[in-house]
Amino acid sequence: MLFLQEKSRFQDFFIDIQVRISIELISGRLNGGGHAANYYSQDVCKEQCVSSVSVHEVGDWGDGLIRGRSVGMMRRSIILLMVVLCLGTSRTKAALTLNDGGIHDVDYFVSGDINILDGPGSTSTTLNLLTGSEVENKVLAKQNSRVNLYDGIINNNFLSSNNTSVNVYGGEIFGIFAHFDYTSTNVYGGYIRRLEAKGHSIVNVYDGMMDELYALKNGTHNVYGGHMDFIYANHAGVINVYDVVGGTLSANETGEVNVYGGSQSTVEPTGGLINIYGGSILDGLHPSMDGRINIYGAGFNYPYGPIMDISGTLTGTLRSGESINWYFEREDASSIYLIPAPGALVLGSLGVGLLSWLRRRRML
Repeated sequence: MLFLQEKSRFQDFFIDIQVRISIELISGRLNGGGHAANYYSQDVCKEQCVSSVSVHEVGDWGDGLIRGRSVGMMRRSIILLMVVLCLGTSRTKAALTLNDGGIHDVDYFVSGDINILDGPGSTSTTLNLLTGSEVENKVLAKQNSRVNLYDGIINNNFLSSNNTSVNVYGGEIFGIFAHFDYTSTNVYGGYIRRLEAKGHSIVNVYDGMMDELYALKNGTHNVYGGHMDFIYANHAGVINVYDVVGGTLSANETGEVNVYGGSQSTVEPTGGLINIYGGSILDGLHPSMDGRINIYGAGFNYPYGPIMDISGTLTGTLRSGESINWYFEREDASSIYLIPAPGALVLGSLGVGLLSWLRRRRML
């Protein structure tokens, strides 16, 4: 609605310009001086201009003959007005269905949905959302379609399914839902309120800002960067975190999160499993219900296996080599397990083997 109001103001602005030009031409360029301007007010001129007045009608406004140069200027003025009005009305579409296998650039307002489907012979159709684009409702990509969001706004959800490919470089999106049949989504920037992977779809995040990141029902997220407030895996969803600035990290039921790096505020599984191999946790570990946290490393101040204390401070070195000093507090049914890193296992087995050999040699 705001866009349509602005468009109307834009058109009125150019109409007023054309009216002023028309008055100047009539009053200063026609024989009879300003006589015509006295007969015709600005409102009448505006009405005449919008109705595409002919040259002969313009001639009737003056008391003398119109000079050739004045006729040309008036004609060009009216043509310019018509072009501006035509361009203004073409900057919005009610809805789009793209299914021709071509490439479509959108840099205007779409008040309805955009549907992207395969073209003839299952050829992929491509949609590029550019600066100036705004979609009021949903974008639905299916089959082998391709969508590149460089800029713009999607005020509702972006739904992708089948074998679609989506690349996000910028812009603002209410939500991206990558659902079913191995859809592929790459996020390099922009702001997304909710980003969801589901049904064997894969989402790779390299940068950008997200309020919520969800992996559900066999969906997978690979997170290599960006800022996220809430990361959550559920129903066999998997999230691999390599680097991120995050808030709360959580899992439930059969969801799994693997943390290799980055910075989180807190880890709070309410079920499922969170494996920590590296990274930093600012506000501690808080598993609840039947949530489980596995921490891989060495040199812990607790023995390997489950931590029996309900609360305390955990120190040691993660598999990544990062030192930790984390507060933890858990519920009775939840658990925190300390697991030796592969390197610690190798060193431990070498130590046991050496000790056994020395004893056999009776050197100890």
